[in-house]
Amino acid sequence: MININNNNNTIKLSESDREFVNLVVNRITMYGQIPYTIPELLIIDMIKNSAKYFYKYYSNAWQKNHYYIKTYDLVNNDKNRESGTLNNITARLSPRIRIVTEVHETNMPSAQTATSLDVSTFGGSSTNGPVGINNNLYMIEKATQMVEANVFKQIFRSKIPFDYNHATQTLSLFREPTPGSNIILAVLCDIDIYHLYNDNFFERHVIAQCKRELKRLLGGHVFDLPGGVTMNAEEICNNIEDAEKVEELIKNGSGVGDIIMKR
Repeated sequence: MININNNNNTIKLSESDREFVNLVVNRITMYGQIPYTIPELLIIDMIKNSAKYFYKYYSNAWQKNHYYIKTYDLVNNDKNRESGTLNNITARLSPRIRIVTEVHETNMPSAQTATSLDVSTFGGSSTNGPVGINNNLYMIEKATQMVEANVFKQIFRSKIPFDYNHATQTLSLFREPTPGSNIILAVLCDIDIYHLYNDNFFERHVIAQCKRELKRLLGGHVFDLPGGVTMNAEEICNNIEDAEKVEELIKNGSGVGDIIMKR
């Protein structure tokens, strides 16, 4: 699946990725009537670029979630803390997390937590690389190990003061967790990219971006089509301004604009 921070030139597409890439190719070539397209890797780059924009500004691209972190893993992951103290723990989280709204302690033992929560892994790829655009969206090595918590209300305890900077993916805790406790994060995080494939705004944005790249590729040439018809790059790559229209609609509709609230 596709990854917005991974510049690997070999991406194994999932079934949903392949279906969307084929849709884009069909739209920009009028289902093969125009014998010109752009390389598949460039289409994937346009999908990733559009995803970056949507994750930043499109409120429908986020979802509420909860993640469980063992204090032991959190402390060992922190290279900046002073020796012998747990104060001001910092850790790098997955870039998929946009906003951390709350940090709670939990007294549920890790073994019990593992049996009651659905586990969602961050990272972990085979030697051949991750499969699909979604799993290639982020470079997440060195991120704190976390599991998704679907059962959480009964395990919340006191809150921990914190700060989270998405630009650096750094979570800072401003007090020591109670001995024996682990922590639960309440967050807003990016949805899987294949959910965006069903969004009309996302489809329009990607297609417009791909048409812009195709126009650059074709330049000012005139092309002969079957039936004695000729077309130039302007006609083949029409409506490329649709990307800007979508961006304006997203900003106005989400109420986010250029301001991203941290908490």
